[in-house]
Amino acid sequence: MSHLVARFARTPLQRVLVLAAWVLALTGALLGGQPAQAATDTFANLTAIIAGPPAGPGSLYPSQIVVAGLAGNILDVNVTLHGISHNRPDDLDVLLVGPLGQTVILMSDSCGDMNPGGADFTFDDEAAAPLPDTDGGTACVTGTYQPWNYAGLGTDDYSAPAPAGPYGTTLSVFDGTVANGTWSLYIMDDRNSYGGFIGGWSLTIESEDVPVEPGEPALPIITAEDVLRSQAAYCANLTGETNPIVRADIPSGTVTNGGVYCRVIAENGAFVAMHNGAAAIGNADVLAQGVIHAVDVFGMAGGTGFVAFNNPIEVCLQGSGRFLFLNAATSPRALSQLPAYSQGGYTCASVPGAGTVVLVP
Repeated sequence: MSHLVARFARTPLQRVLVLAAWVLALTGALLGGQPAQAATDTFANLTAIIAGPPAGPGSLYPSQIVVAGLAGNILDVNVTLHGISHNRPDDLDVLLVGPLGQTVILMSDSCGDMNPGGADFTFDDEAAAPLPDTDGGTACVTGTYQPWNYAGLGTDDYSAPAPAGPYGTTLSVFDGTVANGTWSLYIMDDRNSYGGFIGGWSLTIESEDVPVEPGEPALPIITAEDVLRSQAAYCANLTGETNPIVRADIPSGTVTNGGVYCRVIAENGAFVAMHNGAAAIGNADVLAQGVIHAVDVFGMAGGTGFVAFNNPIEVCLQGSGRFLFLNAATSPRALSQLPAYSQGGYTCASVPGAGTVVLVP
């Protein structure tokens, strides 16, 4: 399966690397063999973010990390911005939003006009001090700092889809909440004159290590491949709407001068009436097997539909089961069962062209 992960890693969203540590706290183990009380995990998105000029949102807005597989509530969160290089870091306003909508400004109007030259900034409530507010002094260096929002000459407004303020001031806003879900980093450059980039970011989360009671099934191990799949792009329909039951890795140029789209026909066994319900499947053998999800996959360019793709695409349907394909290149549509694999809570297969993909038990 490693060759599939390598393919996903070539797309921008898939360059999300998971630095899974699963480092268990030793305190309990050293004191009489008691179970550990905390676990520490690091998740990262190392896709670079361009920030200015001109003023406005960064090139990834937001840049996101999906956290999965953490059983206990958050005890502590630290955040690292990697490889910061900016001609005037004072212009950077950086907002973190958690999976429940919690917010904290990590840095704003810090470091003056001194380019950090690729430094890594880690934000930790327990750090000794925030980043300095300097102009013409010493450049900010790699280190650990408190989140801080200085009052600068620019604005601290964040463009949509960032939430409106007021914003939190400490990372403790996440303590006691669930870690699983999508974390979003919004980076604004608040003046036109200068620019730079951030080489990605990472979350280090300490959470409760929930012990498994005797007789209970062990918690699943979330692998790097699982998280890569969980962060694959949703496949939109023609109106731009997406549905989490379907994800797809669609290489550039799959449809010449066009794109590939997904239209949900059935979700969790319920057919979407506006898409002709069960009749849209058009195959009694498929319906007899019990449809979990069904999605029409098709190509469009300049208002014209395309059945043939220039290359296969990877399509994943949420849940587990067998992956059926009704090929739109034939009439009636030829039915086949595609070789599939499980990843990140999805069943995935390589789809050669337009047609209907169906997950059945």
